[in-house]
Amino acid sequence: MGTFQPNPLLGFGILIGGIALAALAADARLALVALVAQYVGAAFMMAAANTAIAWLHLAVGGLATLILYLGIRARPADGTERAAILRLPFRIVALVLSLTPAGVLAVRWPLPYASDLASLACYALAAGFTAQMGLFREPARTGMAALTLLLAASVFAQAAGGSLFLMGLLLAAHLLTGLAAGHLHSTRTAAQEGAE
Repeated sequence: MGTFQPNPLLGFGILIGGIALAALAADARLALVALVAQYVGAAFMMAAANTAIAWLHLAVGGLATLILYLGIRARPADGTERAAILRLPFRIVALVLSLTPAGVLAVRWPLPYASDLASLACYALAAGFTAQMGLFREPARTGMAALTLLLAASVFAQAAGGSLFLMGLLLAAHLLTGLAAGHLHSTRTAAQEGAE
């Protein structure tokens, strides 16, 4: 019986769907589902080269997402953030304006030591980071954007044959970013409640 080898194209499709949902979702809990989809898609893409590293990234990403969820659940936002005010058509335009240059850059200047698909995925993840940072200000949403960018670094490092030490540092960065964003979200909403 052979080992399970997911299709990298399927992973790329899941990754793009997660990027789109993260930018379009006004609800932070739905954006967490999108973040999980990004980790699943990246794991599918990374599994072609190293299955153990791919599933380790998936496990760490799931843990970082769980930490963010606990921070959001402990202190839900009041919904008056700019993120809730921006309408869906504006978020769609912001996403398209972020992904279009990413596609052009991936074609014109692909990343060194990475396949075309991995290069496109990294640029798309960076575009997802840009869109989320421009659209949302809540600490939890900023943390999700930072995790998206860290996922791009992980995909590139794995595609370029990064060392285990580098992959370990990136995995630690995922966990610390999730922890910091969850803590900042709960602290900020607690301070807003105390000021009222």
